[in-house]
Amino acid sequence: MKKYRIVISVLLIICVAGVASGLLMTSYTEGKTIYPEYFAPIVKEIETSRDDIRETMFYSMSKWWEYSIGVGAYEDKVFTCYIDGEYYPFDLKDELTDSQEWAWMAVGVFHREGENRAYACLNDFNPTPSGMEPVVRNPQLLLIDFSMDDPKDYNVTPYTIEPYGEFVWVDVCYRIGNNIYIKSGSAYDLGVINLNTRQFHYCIDEYSAMEEYAEKFIQEKFAGENYSMFSLSGTYEQDGVIVYSATITETSDVAPVGIVFSAYKDGELLAYMGVDLTTAEVSDGIEVELVE
Repeated sequence: MKKYRIVISVLLIICVAGVASGLLMTSYTEGKTIYPEYFAPIVKEIETSRDDIRETMFYSMSKWWEYSIGVGAYEDKVFTCYIDGEYYPFDLKDELTDSQEWAWMAVGVFHREGENRAYACLNDFNPTPSGMEPVVRNPQLLLIDFSMDDPKDYNVTPYTIEPYGEFVWVDVCYRIGNNIYIKSGSAYDLGVINLNTRQFHYCIDEYSAMEEYAEKFIQEKFAGENYSMFSLSGTYEQDGVIVYSATITETSDVAPVGIVFSAYKDGELLAYMGVDLTTAEVSDGIEVELVE
């Protein structure tokens, strides 16, 4: 890996934003400054909102998130989705063969203006009392995609996740681009459903890689402090690049002192970026590490 310490100014943000789309870099006269374009909107957002970030508990960089716009109810293997005053019922008996007892909840319902298809993401709320063996029933997540004009035109995609129970508690579900992100109650669980392929991806490797980078960033920027990484999130997408983020703080309910980012394309890690929020200027606290 090569590490480049970045000196960023308003000029840099303007120049980077003007580069043609893709994974292009921009160089400057002060050494060989290399800066990936897909990080530029994130840096701009941090420069704009840094004071709010440093005062916000449970912070996530949610500027680019699309939140759920509907609700739903489950009864007797039928899920009914409610969007803009309309009810859309879906028969799930062909998918729910593992048990007669279910507790499906809508964690996210998504529809964009101008698009015909809508999406409902459900999880089976199946808590296990302390000290008891979990009652395993699969699937644990469902994706329903359907036509708003003809609700009988729908698909149901079930997901079985190992280990069992990782997405029983869902904190938030949101959409970026053509991906739906599902954050569970666990500090490290993040899942992604690609709406083009309907495939589910459990972001275990992304979490481990980010944690390793965060440990190095903490040692360099906050040596001797009791800081850790919290709350991996999908953050931003551009030209096929997915950027994840996580906060650096003492505990999960304290405002962050830093944010770390990782960028992937087609499952391959491209780069990391760390931002120290305690510096006088945002540009003073930014570091980028490109992965070869």
